[in-house]
Amino acid sequence: MARPSEYCSTIARDAREPLAGTASHARGCVLLSYPKRMWARQALDSVGLPPALVGVLKHLGEDKDVMTRFVAHEGVWNERVEITLYPEGRRHRDVPLERAATLLGTAGPTDGEPTTTPVIACCTHGIRDRCCALFGAQIVTALRQHLEATGKDVEIREATHLGGDRFAPTVLVLPSGHMYGHLVSDDAGALIDAALGALPLRARFRGSLWRDSLEQLADVAALSLATQADERAPVLGPIERTEHDASHATLRFTASFGTRTAQLEVHCVRERRMVVGDCRSADTHRRGGVSLWTIERLTTSR
Repeated sequence: MARPSEYCSTIARDAREPLAGTASHARGCVLLSYPKRMWARQALDSVGLPPALVGVLKHLGEDKDVMTRFVAHEGVWNERVEITLYPEGRRHRDVPLERAATLLGTAGPTDGEPTTTPVIACCTHGIRDRCCALFGAQIVTALRQHLEATGKDVEIREATHLGGDRFAPTVLVLPSGHMYGHLVSDDAGALIDAALGALPLRARFRGSLWRDSLEQLADVAALSLATQADERAPVLGPIERTEHDASHATLRFTASFGTRTAQLEVHCVRERRMVVGDCRSADTHRRGGVSLWTIERLTTSR
């Protein structure tokens, strides 16, 4: 058995595993409020979910490429849920649980009320992995304390598994889609500012939910060229991608940094790594193989 200090996230930190290009990827995202005490290790096995809702959530994930996640229900549980859809940025409040499946199957892009307040969803899915329980709770506490002190307008929500237990605490920011890992409490202020539009946290940045693992490196490369004078995240033009073979690819695009622009050419290589993917694997000293795109070299012209 693992010693108490053997957390998969600690093992990954010590191994200096790269975060870049490890974000999840989806075309859409659904956040559905559900009591945390009822979450199961596999979210769709959670207590009390109507079969029709399970079916719709499976369909969205498997057939529509939509990430569906529970966020902890706030307030008294009366079997009425809140559903927020991205990238539409629309929220449906006080939905009877038995009607959630129908709503998800029929909601149009302009249905529901618009929501413009950024959301920071933090994985605290402790029944799935102890790293998410411990480190996720720590970052949630730090974020809420910072909001209480500053009064900034950002929602902090506890969420089910966001992908990459070994990068706990893992966070998804919406609507930007930016994902982060290995956050510490001192990152709270910068993370909240990033959610409000400031530069992403370079050292914690995994990529954007809205891009696949290769094109996530375009955001990473552009961010590496940002300076302290840049107040906002770089804006990328269309990405031209050339995949030379299974292990080599090139990305070409324009990045705008306020009033200046740069042409970037990012040469990427796919690596195979053996990692401890979660705390269950840490307990049995088991490693598994993962494929990961990394930046081999970056060239720029202005």
